[in-house]
Amino acid sequence: MDGAAPRRRRGHRNDVGAQRLLTVTPDGSAQLVAIGDDGNVYHRIRNAAGGWSPFQPIAGAGGASTFSAPRVRIAALPDGSAQLLVTSC
Repeated sequence: MDGAAPRRRRGHRNDVGAQRLLTVTPDGSAQLVAIGDDGNVYHRIRNAAGGWSPFQPIAGAGGASTFSAPRVRIAALPDGSAQLLVTSC
């Protein structure tokens, strides 16, 4: 994994999946989650200065390296953290 989420093959190089969600925290940073074409959930962070981290897969239950899910939601909290809700059905 090179830090890039799997991409769709529709010609647009920034299309990372069917579902992408963004939340912005009070300090101006942002967190983005996406479901890749492989069905796995990926996450990346934009710091307050505007730089982005690479996409990283969300770890699954029991130490699995990935988490596959059809739906995901994300919410920023006042303390600057974010909560991720991922459903597997």
